[in-house]
Formats: sequence, structure tokens, C-alpha cells
Amino acid sequence: MTLKIVRQRMMDVGPVPDGCRRESTQDKELIRALLTAKSHEETQKLPDARTPGEQLTELGDMLEVVRGLGEFYGLTLQDIIDRADVKVKERGGFVQRIAGTRDRFTADLLRRIE
Repeated sequence: MTLKIVRQRMMDVGPVPDGCRRESTQDKELIRALLTAKSHEETQKLPDARTPGEQLTELGDMLEVVRGLGEFYGLTLQDIIDRADVKVKERGGFVQRIAGTRDRFTADLLRRIE
């Protein structure tokens, strides 16, 4: 059985697939690990999104995971955005599409896109 974090209403809005059940946990390390795994899952979905609607959906899912991670660490989404804005002012952003040396994660992601 694979345990993954799901949105609170996912198990309420439709039939639960066979073999799935809803579990709640207060285990902080487990929650952190599940949110981190979810961030990887959502990041990997984005390159497969082909239409603007699909891309918007996947980016929204990524943002929701960021919000969940932020709340886990006691931060609001606005706290995260404010910090990101400071970094953009200090170091610049990614809109100029400047690439540097690739790490393994980036190389694997680029292979999926190509």
C-alpha cells in the first residue's frame, strides 16, 4: 500500500477507489515527508501538461503543495511570496531563462520534456 497526502475533500467528493481508505495523522515527520513527496509528484506532472488549462491546473496544484508545506513550517503563502520577491530583487528571477550547470534532477526533467 502506498500512502500519499490528498486534499481534504478528495475522499468526500466521489467514490473511493478499491483498496483506498482515508487516514489522518498527526505524525509531523510523516506529514513533512508526504508533502515533500507530493511536491515531487506535482513537479513531475507539469512537463506533461500541454494546454494552458492543464498547465494552470498543475501550477495550481504545485502552489497548493507550497501552501501546505508553508503551513507545516508555520508560514503563510504571503510569507513565502514576500520572501521570493526579496530574492528576486537581490538575485533576479527566472523570467530571463538563463541556464547554468545542470544538476541530476534538472537533467532528468529536461530529458522528459525533449
